[in-house]
Amino acid sequence: MSPDPTYLTDVRTSLMAYIVATMPTYFAHDWQVSINEKDKWEGGDYFLIFQPSRWSLASPLNKPLHLDKTIMWTLNANLYVRFKDLKHSWPKYEQVMSSLTYWFFSNPGLSFNGNTYVKWCLGTNLIPTADPVFWFKNKAESVPNFIYQTLRFTITQKVSFPLSVTAATA
Repeated sequence: MSPDPTYLTDVRTSLMAYIVATMPTYFAHDWQVSINEKDKWEGGDYFLIFQPSRWSLASPLNKPLHLDKTIMWTLNANLYVRFKDLKHSWPKYEQVMSSLTYWFFSNPGLSFNGNTYVKWCLGTNLIPTADPVFWFKNKAESVPNFIYQTLRFTITQKVSFPLSVTAATA
């Protein structure tokens, strides 16, 4: 029995580590790019909090024994920019969104585990899912804590699946 595959985890953790490594102006610490909603209270002005994700198969399904599959991983992350006032916080939001867009489109791929290559899927790779909103820790407060934007990263990965003994003898 082979170990449990970790394809989605590998893609997400690699993307998170790559963001921290290549965008230190905004995300200087690992906890600023995480899966823990509570991390945004640690300090700092910028956070990407990743949410549960989905995938779809981009390879043809009519070849069941074809072992190479192309999978499109959709990773959702909530971008939080700490709010002080609109005059100071809105330019910070615009700058980090511009930088994330530039960064994503100018980096053609991501490698992890030493040998697997993940390629950005052009055309659907970084999409804000709605207009930015203000996020309040306490709804009774009149001043928001963050400007909040959900982003959708789509990453295409080619995966080679091992042929199982059952499939090989069928």
